[in-house]
Amino acid sequence: MKNKKIRIEYLPLYDKTAIIEHLEKMASKGWLVDDINPYFWTYKKIEPQQLKFDISYYAKSTRFDSEPSEELQNLYDLCEHNNWRLLLSASQLQIFVTDKLDAIPINTEPLLELEAINKIAKKGLFISLGVFFMMALWWLSIFHFLRVEFDIISLLASTSKLPFFVLLLMVITLTIMEIINYFVWYSRAKQSVETGGVNEVKAKTLLVRIHTCLFVIVIMLVFLNALFSGDNLKVVHYLLVFITTPLIVWLPLKLQKWFKEQKVGKGENILFTLLFSLFVMYVLVSILFSVGFTLLDKGNFHSNQFLELPLWVHDVRKIENIDREIRHSYDTSALFEQFKHRETVKTKSDSLMLNYTITNVKIASLYDFCENSLLSKIEKEYGQKPEQGDADVWQTQKLYQLKAEQKEVYLICYQNRIIELETSIELSTEDKKRIANRFNSWWQENFSDKSELPANSGITIVAYY
Repeated sequence: MKNKKIRIEYLPLYDKTAIIEHLEKMASKGWLVDDINPYFWTYKKIEPQQLKFDISYYAKSTRFDSEPSEELQNLYDLCEHNNWRLLLSASQLQIFVTDKLDAIPINTEPLLELEAINKIAKKGLFISLGVFFMMALWWLSIFHFLRVEFDIISLLASTSKLPFFVLLLMVITLTIMEIINYFVWYSRAKQSVETGGVNEVKAKTLLVRIHTCLFVIVIMLVFLNALFSGDNLKVVHYLLVFITTPLIVWLPLKLQKWFKEQKVGKGENILFTLLFSLFVMYVLVSILFSVGFTLLDKGNFHSNQFLELPLWVHDVRKIENIDREIRHSYDTSALFEQFKHRETVKTKSDSLMLNYTITNVKIASLYDFCENSLLSKIEKEYGQKPEQGDADVWQTQKLYQLKAEQKEVYLICYQNRIIELETSIELSTEDKKRIANRFNSWWQENFSDKSELPANSGITIVAYY
């Protein structure tokens, strides 16, 4: 028979009424709260009984205090004299318990108590949520998600960018909801105290609970997206993240509690816990990447990520004595797969650029959406709409093109893939035919077992001159 229970509780620590009702309900079922931290609550097994709980808020207390201050100790002594036993201290929240159901409440000044809660909330809740919110915005800006013009197809093709973007948006909305939820509760509680003299207002948490459930569902979809996209390396990385994240949270909390029990000073506890947290993060993140790349080096992952791409500058122009810069990237999801090639070649007399993106549309019903999104992106970037051009030269049924900024833009559509090609090289008709042949041959060689490629079946190529 287990004597411990760990639960994730969504009970805002400022919501005294809801916490007391919950603790009394748990005690009647035979579970007494033993520890509270920001992530989960721990209960110990007791005989089911009717207990009465009360809560006191002390703004100067912290989770790292090994001993209560003189003022707080005086409060403990006074409460004990009135049959209230200190059950636990969780930062600024002190929980008391008694079996005397007619015991006098600890706090007899609801308005002063409400102002103490408000002071603590401003000090802790808003600072932590504000930092969380600003970090989320910072990461969004780093990944260029705040740009007016961003590539929706590249976003949907990534098993890392898309989930990261969605999760960050959910973190931001959750932070905003938490702050709004507090202000609504505080306003209602203050009105209740001023009119009736008591505060029995409970925070409304339904929307936040729903949002939290959606957050968990999104995390599960992230993993399933990587699993069904065939990106095995990311599957392993996500599994390791799901395993290591609880350890990053749990281990520092256990160390902080152990230091507190050993009467280690507040400053030393904060310092050692912080250093240990950084060490744990470093070790676990190192393990995460080491395991992934070790498996990769052993050949356990066979991904399209390592395919040799079909077109280089020297395939279009004969060049010698060059200075070349090359970048490749690969992304895949359950919706799209993208191969990106970025190449700049500096010769003695000129600088040649060749960029292209091959997008494999995995779900046929999304093809028109992909094509329209690319057309819209080009129109926004260059301020003009691509016109239909000679599709036969590119061995396709549909072609869009435009000239702008010393670049030509072609959008050529094959049956199940779209290629964006950007180059500063002036292409002749023979160049275009040769490029089309190279793309077609590459596709047939690497994807013939996945989808058939009928003659003149439409590719989308974007070429920028």
